[in-house]
Amino acid sequence: MPAKGRFVCKIFPNHAKFHFSGPQAHLLGIRLGVSGFVEKPLVVDGFEAPESWMPVASGLAELKLDNPESPRGRALRMSFDFNGGGGFVVARKEIRLPLSETWEFRFRLRGEVLPNRFEFKIVDPSGTNVWRWSEEPLKVSSNWREFVISSSQMPFAWGPAGGGIPSEIGVIEFAIAAGEGGAGNLWIEDFQWVDTGPLEAVSCQASSGRPQDLCNGNGWKSSPEDLSPWIELDFGRPRELGGMILHWLPDGARDVSVETLHGTEWRQVLELKSVAGSSTPMPLQCPATQRIRLSLQAGAALARIDWKGPEFSRSDDEFLHTIATASEPGAFPKYWLRRQTLLTPVGSPDGGPRSMMNEEGLVDIDAA
Repeated sequence: MPAKGRFVCKIFPNHAKFHFSGPQAHLLGIRLGVSGFVEKPLVVDGFEAPESWMPVASGLAELKLDNPESPRGRALRMSFDFNGGGGFVVARKEIRLPLSETWEFRFRLRGEVLPNRFEFKIVDPSGTNVWRWSEEPLKVSSNWREFVISSSQMPFAWGPAGGGIPSEIGVIEFAIAAGEGGAGNLWIEDFQWVDTGPLEAVSCQASSGRPQDLCNGNGWKSSPEDLSPWIELDFGRPRELGGMILHWLPDGARDVSVETLHGTEWRQVLELKSVAGSSTPMPLQCPATQRIRLSLQAGAALARIDWKGPEFSRSDDEFLHTIATASEPGAFPKYWLRRQTLLTPVGSPDGGPRSMMNEEGLVDIDAA
């Protein structure tokens, strides 16, 4: 395990402030390397069998499902009527689909719908944990509209997992929740899932040293005479980043500033000072970017960089949960691990001070 240390990060305008101090964890990620990744869309459903979708409606609402012809084959048509009331209608399908770290769902919609809320949900195989994307009100017309929903746009909604990212799908749902209600129809076609590929840089350049060594996983050191070293990494296409973990070579300098390229403008998004430990988790809350640059201090030396997807820093809580999960037991309170602490009261039946003791034997005196 890496040595314990602390870091304070300053996140620049339009980004939330974040401060962290505690054990620096060795978090596994994806090592940099040359990528020849090509997207290969997977058809989730061609809607040839509408009976595989189950209609669900609440209250007085009604929903019928069929599969009329559409420009790209068949569509799933949701014909609904809220009958003057509220509630929701749902088209639900059981399907097993393993997920990669970063992905997109793509589909097209058209229809006649009053201002209502549209939801796209995925449920894990346990049937209890849900991730959701929504638009309110849904804006559709008689013309087809393309939707691309990335993994970063589907936050955890509810369930005993308490958060995190899905690794496999057990159920998919398209839902309409009544706003103005009414009756209408919604057509869904060209429903695809796309693995957007591993988060890895395809090229590296630096102010000095051998940047290709970092891309090859062999580490990079700036030249001794380089007083303001930097290293720039290119992903080959815009990618959504939630953060990264810098793994330092021994005795390397530990100040770093992070910039991302947007158009022709470099934006500073994060800065760390006097970082200790052999690895440094860094949250990044910024738009998709193709290139990222690290400005370091003289003597900089990196062993490797592990890139993390959007869930890594969706919130401060998610970031700390990730750190806690990979840290030594006892380094963080159990609630950061989404685990319950079991307690029992300790005291005398005759009254007097009472205490609480947890399953590890820790006692909180006069707490009950």
